[in-house]
Amino acid sequence: MKQKKPTKPYPDFPLYAHSAGVWAKKIRGKLYYFGPWSDYKTALEKYLAERDFLYAGKPPPSPHGVELLELADQYMDSKLSAMESGELSRQHYLDCKRDVQMAVDVLGPRRPVRTLSLDDFRRLRGEIVKDRNATTITNIIKRLRAMFAWGKDPAKLLDDVPEYGGEFSPPPLRVRRKALRSGGPRDLKADEILAVLTAAKAGAHGQLLNLRAMTVTRCSRRNSARRSGPVAYVP
Repeated sequence: MKQKKPTKPYPDFPLYAHSAGVWAKKIRGKLYYFGPWSDYKTALEKYLAERDFLYAGKPPPSPHGVELLELADQYMDSKLSAMESGELSRQHYLDCKRDVQMAVDVLGPRRPVRTLSLDDFRRLRGEIVKDRNATTITNIIKRLRAMFAWGKDPAKLLDDVPEYGGEFSPPPLRVRRKALRSGGPRDLKADEILAVLTAAKAGAHGQLLNLRAMTVTRCSRRNSARRSGPVAYVP
């Protein structure tokens, strides 16, 4: 027999009895549930604790601490501000965004950061190493570890960074050196140097001026060491 909907416990009660057997409320066009009909007091407490976040369009805080998606969103907001102010290159921002999204997809957006285990980081690292060389793996791991470090300080979202153990470390240095050697010569010829300088100078909003300065500096140092004409080493 279908249970009859209860009336509100008092006229100003902010929730309504939903046919699913719970107290509910629609906020910003989305329906939220706060608890069963039989316990309107707990439902009200949950609503009062979460309403400010929901009306602001933000996920309410988890009782288990900051969730991975919240950390990722705030971290990328900080990176976006740094890029817009010219402190961060667009490419670095895009690399961070890609890597952070990978971590969220693998570990789960609602996962409380403080519950991440060695097995989780082993699983994440297993995804990172697929079809990537040692240098790329190292860069991705460093960028993700930087996110967790940022969450502790300066963001103060985390009490501490997760325990990685040995499950989330870059490849050994000898492996990275071997990967660099396998890439072959990285010297640029004079016409290639000019192409780099031209592209850097034409960069929008000066985003590539650092590349231009680095190229000129590297050219000068390389040429001083080799005395063999205009050859540059660009990392």
